[in-house]
Amino acid sequence: MIPLRDDAPRWSYPGVTLALILINCAVFLYESALLAGSAGLAELFINTYGAIPVRVLTAVNGDYPLIAGLAPIFTSIFLHGG
Repeated sequence: MIPLRDDAPRWSYPGVTLALILINCAVFLYESALLAGSAGLAELFINTYGAIPVRVLTAVNGDYPLIAGLAPIFTSIFLHGG
C-alpha cells in the first residue's frame, strides 16, 4: 500500500522541495509555450539547456568550454521530454 500519512513529526518547513516543484512547473510551462509558438525556439532551448553527452565529455577533456558543457547537467533536470 502507498502510505498516505506519516506519524513522524516534522521539524522544518519543506522549502527546498516546494522550490524545486515550483521551478519544475515554471520550466514546464515555459517549454510548453515555446512548443506552442515555434518548434525552432523549443529545439534551441532544449539544445542549450539539455545535457548532451558529447558536450559533457568534450568539456571534461578540455575541448569545449567547461561551464557550457557541465551546466546542462543541472539544468536538464528541469526539462520535460515528450
